[in-house]
Amino acid sequence: MTGPHTDALKIVIVGGNIAALSAVEELRSIGFSGPITLISDEANLPYERPPLSKSSLTQGADPVEYHGAEWFRSNGVELRLGRSARHLDLERRVVMIDREPVPFDGVIIATGSRPRNPWGDRPIDGVVTLRTAADAKSLRPLLVAGSRLGVVGAGFIGSEVASSARALGCEVTILEAAPSPLVRAVGEEGGRLLAELHEANGVTLQCGARVKGFGGRRRVEYVETVEGERIPADVVVVGVGVTPNVEWLASSKVPVGDGVTCDATLCAGARNLYAAGDVASWRHPRYGRMRSEQWTTASLQGRYAARNLLSLPGRAQAFSATPYFWSDQYGSRIQLFGMPSDQPLVGLGRASEENGGQWAVGWQSGGRLSGVMTLNWPRRMAVLRAEVERSAPIDDLLIPT
Repeated sequence: MTGPHTDALKIVIVGGNIAALSAVEELRSIGFSGPITLISDEANLPYERPPLSKSSLTQGADPVEYHGAEWFRSNGVELRLGRSARHLDLERRVVMIDREPVPFDGVIIATGSRPRNPWGDRPIDGVVTLRTAADAKSLRPLLVAGSRLGVVGAGFIGSEVASSARALGCEVTILEAAPSPLVRAVGEEGGRLLAELHEANGVTLQCGARVKGFGGRRRVEYVETVEGERIPADVVVVGVGVTPNVEWLASSKVPVGDGVTCDATLCAGARNLYAAGDVASWRHPRYGRMRSEQWTTASLQGRYAARNLLSLPGRAQAFSATPYFWSDQYGSRIQLFGMPSDQPLVGLGRASEENGGQWAVGWQSGGRLSGVMTLNWPRRMAVLRAEVERSAPIDDLLIPT
């Protein structure tokens, strides 16, 4: 790919999520006027996914499209919606959708991920996952006041669905195999802080619970643990992580493992091949190899992948953005910036005890701040983000209690 003469290039973006859309937007914003084709296995135009576990459930709100069909037409984007990519041929430079070859000069893989369900080989009505607008639409009628919801997994999706279900008057039990919620994201000690939100809002949280399967006659009636306990449930949401969508690349020469294996610039080996979003496993300059499942990272990666795809040789920029996420649960906002460490949490302030409180905690690595988490305290988070970026000495930030 060469920078000054790119307008004749054909670019194909595989995916219909925020990473894919951001790539499209960035290509047009930097002046690329060549043909763009967007392939997505969903029939919808790209839409906001964060509300699926929140307002789509509590209010029945339809997902909001980022842009209408006219925007794509006026920006010269060819849409192939409801079509699945089957193969990528780097030598012939085509993406196969069914038996139709779609030619490209450059391609961005943004196929995202799908929910894992270790018990999916024995499907039972009423046991669902949540990833798409169709999933949310199917789940919403099942969450009625007085119904019993079992949530398997206390990650982001499970915790947010539990919050929405409580707002609708459901009885909620969360079963989490780890010692506390969100261990992967905030560590065990941070998870114990967040467990207080569930408990304060009437949710039964069982950590260290190993789910064996589900039982019922015509539909689910209970969740069964390895220990033999049966937890009554009228509906069950499984939220135990995701699997990157890379199977369609099995016969290609694209390097895959836990996602598409990329370098620091999101390049997946070939000069004309990049990845972004949930599916991308890249080498972060500060944190090493990682794969993020957060909206903000996906949005930024789509833009980086687009710019780097069109960059001059040797000019591609490393994707070094510090991980950031937020989650809305029970009327509270959780924010995390940076990465947790295996060191004990340190207190970085408390402003209120009401409605869940306002507090800030942090992690250190080598005596310096590596990550922060706040509850209901956006102003404090704004200050602490800068301290994480400069790896501030932790002793400079401690607040006497």
